[in-house]
Amino acid sequence: MVPAAGTASGVHPVPVGFSRVYVHLPDGFSYERWIAGLRAGRSFVTTGPILVATANGKPPGETFRLDGEDGRVRLEGTIESAHPLSLVEVVRNGESILTLMPQNRRNAAGAYENSIDAARATVSFDASGWLAIRCFEDAPGGRVRFAHTAPWRVEVASKPLRPSRAEAEFLVARMRDEIARGRETLPPEAMAEYERALAEYRALTTRPEAHDNAREPPDDAALRFWLENMLVHHGFSRAEVRAATGLSDEAISAAVERFGIDPGKRPERPADAPLVVLPYPGGRHPRVGFLDGALKPQRETKVSVFTPWENSAPDRVSYVVVDVPEAIFSNLGLTYLAHTHIPTIWDQRPGRLEPLEWQRRADGSFDVERTLPNGIVFGAKVVPKRRAVHMEVWLRNGTAEKLTGLRVQNCVMLKGAPGFTGQTNANKLFQKPYVACRSEDGRRWVITAWQNCVRPWANAPCPCLHSDPQFPDCPPGETVRIRGGLWFYEGPDIEVELKRIKATDWLTKAKP
Repeated sequence: MVPAAGTASGVHPVPVGFSRVYVHLPDGFSYERWIAGLRAGRSFVTTGPILVATANGKPPGETFRLDGEDGRVRLEGTIESAHPLSLVEVVRNGESILTLMPQNRRNAAGAYENSIDAARATVSFDASGWLAIRCFEDAPGGRVRFAHTAPWRVEVASKPLRPSRAEAEFLVARMRDEIARGRETLPPEAMAEYERALAEYRALTTRPEAHDNAREPPDDAALRFWLENMLVHHGFSRAEVRAATGLSDEAISAAVERFGIDPGKRPERPADAPLVVLPYPGGRHPRVGFLDGALKPQRETKVSVFTPWENSAPDRVSYVVVDVPEAIFSNLGLTYLAHTHIPTIWDQRPGRLEPLEWQRRADGSFDVERTLPNGIVFGAKVVPKRRAVHMEVWLRNGTAEKLTGLRVQNCVMLKGAPGFTGQTNANKLFQKPYVACRSEDGRRWVITAWQNCVRPWANAPCPCLHSDPQFPDCPPGETVRIRGGLWFYEGPDIEVELKRIKATDWLTKAKP
């Protein structure tokens, strides 16, 4: 399949030519050459940016036959846009695998220029697949424009491209839905096509699933808790449950039946009850993009906070994932990181940090504590309230030296909250220590803040919010603490809400 573009002006509120397809024509223009180039996929589609790229020196549409032992594809290119880009992504087999942060250099004509460098954008293939590049541009009025290349294809001998099991399951489920919907209205010939497609999708050979970040529940009580967490509250698919637990479909189905779990029966939260907070189960990446910046995310620092308006969301699922802490920096270096991305001070030493779990207390709060190999101990506590979630991170210095530069990253990831998932910072507000995100319809806000905030910021590709604090210097044997909060607001005036939050004196009174 190759990309093309059409505006549908008159149906959608955009001008003629808003969506375009550009075809690479090295031998000059003619109608026949343009159609041939379009069919060959030597193109990119765009609603704004001009994205011209090559892979191993070839335009999109090329097929590479590579040695599986050295199956590398080197990407290069340039992007010009009227407004700054928010991100550039490399997509392999449908998944974003590499995020390139834009340079946004201004040229003499006033446009923004970005380059794609093979030194940063080289992708390996150990099996057949495809590759593409896409980029996003922040336009005025909160609009986002994008460009996407046609794919380059890679063939590795004896290693064909296989769909994931989740992809095959999606296609089977979609065909079943279409058959059920068309049974009373479609002619037999059309129904036969659907039945043939269903048989083909059922017969697909899928690639092996990797469950290297799974955690199998140790007993029935834990299994029931995590299945209810995933299926009832988070709306997980079976593929996501498998990824989180490492269990087979048969084991999952048997447990669901044994415990009487109904994914469609999510309990209603009373209006005066605290917000619903649960440990994040893993199995579904909490980010939309910049996934290469958070490999194997660990769940022991992550909680899901379900929004007060989740009942009005699609499928009645709406939550943000708070990573508390995501990272701790000190004069020793990167002292802790809740995923794999850049090396910590422990990566050069033998052993590994053992996985932990949140502890739930009788009052509905959660806490976790970790002891690092050098004697540093840190922990977090999360306390749900009716209109907010109060949080605390603490650190005890078990070393013989003073710890300085104790900067903390606490991350609020928005992927699970419909209306807040735009990969842009145009919908963000920064008023130190407050960082907030506005919903697409402008009616709702997610707000976070921490004491001693040294860096209020947001990462558009994720997308996520940060009000990153810093501990005071910590002498040996001492403990330092910082407090933070998360709030949800529905209304016309965010400034009024920020004043209300400040008036609660949460910095001193909201003690977890």
